[in-house]
Amino acid sequence: MYYKVTSVLNPETVEVREYHAAQYGAPGRKRKKKRYLTPEAVKKQNEKNRVRHIQNLMLANFDNGHHIILRYLDGKYPESYEEAEKNLRAFRIAVGKALKAKGIKFHYIAMTERGKKMKNLHHHVIVQNLEDVNVVSECVKAWEKYGTMTIHPMSKDLYGKEYKDLAAYIVKKETKEEAKGARYHISRGLKKPEIIKKEKVFGDIKAPDPPKGWYVDPASIIMGVNPYTGKKYQRYYMRTSPPEIKKEPEKPEEPKKSMKEVNLYLETIVEHKEAYGMYIVEFVTSKGETVTRTAMSSGEYSRLSIALRALISGVSILKCPTRIKVFTSNTVIKNALRNGWIRKWKESSWKNNKGQQVNCAGLWKYLDNIAKEHELISAADDEIDSYHEWALGEMEKRKEKRA
Repeated sequence: MYYKVTSVLNPETVEVREYHAAQYGAPGRKRKKKRYLTPEAVKKQNEKNRVRHIQNLMLANFDNGHHIILRYLDGKYPESYEEAEKNLRAFRIAVGKALKAKGIKFHYIAMTERGKKMKNLHHHVIVQNLEDVNVVSECVKAWEKYGTMTIHPMSKDLYGKEYKDLAAYIVKKETKEEAKGARYHISRGLKKPEIIKKEKVFGDIKAPDPPKGWYVDPASIIMGVNPYTGKKYQRYYMRTSPPEIKKEPEKPEEPKKSMKEVNLYLETIVEHKEAYGMYIVEFVTSKGETVTRTAMSSGEYSRLSIALRALISGVSILKCPTRIKVFTSNTVIKNALRNGWIRKWKESSWKNNKGQQVNCAGLWKYLDNIAKEHELISAADDEIDSYHEWALGEMEKRKEKRA
């Protein structure tokens, strides 16, 4: 069994995508009738590809980028989308020529959009080198006859989330229907990110294991099961060093507030290669009412993996600092919470006492990241899991539906 790996190399980050070939089904499952993608699914996939393309262009070329919004003054609004496009083209040409005469390259990604509420035409432009006074002055000079401009610096996080959100905004079609698609303009000379593809990597997809000197942000890890092939996929970003943590001036200590307390119950079923996981979060409201929140997931996971995924999902719904008492039959999770293993693994770069990588290291990292403001403790062995039978029944129902 093998899978494919696509790595997109940018100056500071590497995007890694691991997935199985679409022409093969999941092992152990009966062959089903061939299904073709619906037009809606094709559109959705094409939009994802466009977002990824623009995001990687920005990561490769606008490491210190700025987002400019060009607006029109009253009385200067263009009468049509085509006229607005001509104005944007005139702006790009004017700035490009002026900067070229000064020996500066004008790199940009630009697009025209009509606002959803006011229906006003305006423009978005991503530029580089805006700290240079020449670039700013030429942009202002080229647009002052049309209207005003606002500038927003782009602070790039480890895996380019802000760039991804902006890329999605640039390629969306809803506000560009007059252009008959997602029309945007890219300057010449932009560096294309290097893409390395490995067509056959034997084995199964495992938790991210970055090379020495590289760092993976747990928040960038996306794992799932392809609904069409039934096989796992994984995406994440890594870079050469962890992001710098800016030290803020020390503030006088405030009196500690009492933490909210909840019970979190984990239930799992693993049969053959199919695993089911469920969490139940139980808490008491200010009125003394007992309330629960629950969710279930399934896939081809190990017993520890599905339990950790359920635990992560349950912790993720808690928005304020909370003391979480975890009820689980999984001995690894129990011992990790009771003996402080997560802290020890983190200090040893997620290696165990034998120097080997911890099983499900990527999930442990993610749990450690989202549980920073919480306190995780394990329930005592003699404490009763009051939801055990109910949860098993619900998971059995899910199994029967999928059968």
